[in-house]
Amino acid sequence: SSSSSSSSSSSSSGCIDDPVQHLASARVYVFRGRYDTGHRHGTVQNTRDLYAQFAKDPNRQLKVVNDAGYAHVLPMPWMCTGNTLNGVPLEVAFAHQNESCTGPPMDGAGECMQWLFENRLAEPLVWNAWYQTQWPTDWLSQYHQHARVEISTTTDAYPEPMQFYIYVPRKCRKGLRCKLHVQLYGCGDAPGNPMTSIPIPNSETIMYAREDSRLLTSNYHVWAAANNIVVVYPIHPLKPYRGTDREEWGEVGSKRCWDSYGEGGDDYATQSGEQVAQIRRVIGLVKGEER
Repeated sequence: SSSSSSSSSSSSSGCIDDPVQHLASARVYVFRGRYDTGHRHGTVQNTRDLYAQFAKDPNRQLKVVNDAGYAHVLPMPWMCTGNTLNGVPLEVAFAHQNESCTGPPMDGAGECMQWLFENRLAEPLVWNAWYQTQWPTDWLSQYHQHARVEISTTTDAYPEPMQFYIYVPRKCRKGLRCKLHVQLYGCGDAPGNPMTSIPIPNSETIMYAREDSRLLTSNYHVWAAANNIVVVYPIHPLKPYRGTDREEWGEVGSKRCWDSYGEGGDDYATQSGEQVAQIRRVIGLVKGEER
């Protein structure tokens, strides 16, 4: 396909790592809700097919979920349960899902993590005093005390330092060698995205969730806590293309999304691109390779 040819060409020129070498044993989980109007039908299957050209055993390594009754969202346990706030379904009030939601309820992060780790993860220990599957309330976010860290390095494309949230399980803090999971949030979860400031519909008093609440209730850290996995959530700097004609253009400029379509230039997904370089700095800092 043209995508695999492009990948091979980019690898040969040194723009990306060799996909044959690095994706041969990779496990991949791709999801698209049945009612997703943001990603067209067939897009995740095309993504799966691209990975299949590099995987040793595509049927065992790659999983596609595209028939669940969700829209353009990461499924969380409290969605599609029938619960409402002031008569408004929770997925509308908190996740801005105006499209249909028929479920069934599912833990999108958990299903993804279990697949990536070959179903070897321990189930999270959650109980109603701290965690509620029926409401978007996660006291573990406060209990685990995510740290927010700032990288001082700035560039022309990133005039503001990149920041990231990090969750380190207790055993990892005490010296256990732990795995690292990097989670790039969806557009609606971005701190600074105007969507995070939308008030809860029909509330008697205008209520706003913390701008990072959706990011930190995505359930990845709950699974990490039970399996000694460090989770890093890089935070895209606000308006990374400030001062250019792309300042308020597209998903990157207007919604603070990660650049997934080349809005910031042709090198958006290569090693020379500023976005990839900044994420690599985050990983290096967490691993102790950069200071």
